[in-house]
This record gives sequence, C-alpha cells and structure tokens, in this order.
Amino acid sequence: MSSHPAFLVIRAKLAEIGKALKHLNEGHKQQVDLERDHPAHYSKDVHVESLATNLQGIYTQSEAILKSILQEIDAYVPTADSWH
Repeated sequence: MSSHPAFLVIRAKLAEIGKALKHLNEGHKQQVDLERDHPAHYSKDVHVESLATNLQGIYTQSEAILKSILQEIDAYVPTADSWH
C-alpha cells in the first residue's frame, strides 16, 4: 500500500468507520437482547437514538474521507453547506 499522506489519513478514517460499525452492531444486539429479555427496561427511543448517533459518526468519517480525497485531487474542498 502507498504511504502517501492522503492514504494514511484515509486508512485511519476507515479504521474509525470499522470501529463505529462494530459498536453500532454491538449496541443494536444489546438493545434487541434487552427488549427480548427485559421488555420493561427496553426503550425504543433509546435504541433508535443509539443507532442514529452511531450512524452520524459513520457519516462524519465518510465525509472526512471524501474531503481528504477532494483536497488531494483538486487541492480544494468546498465550504458551502450545500456542497454535499
């Protein structure tokens, strides 16, 4: 694999995405187990909020990868809110 700085950043961010996906899956499994085993303690709102928080982290890391690629290829990263 290339040791170009852009690839190093991308690899690190991909590793973070992998961790976040693992965390998302583990948290989802825990909530499913809780709902099955202790329904009185289960909260659909907490479950959904947990999933949404993890997905937001994955999205943020994915966006950072795209920004790194744009910066490397075009030497420009759009800044307007509507760039993506």
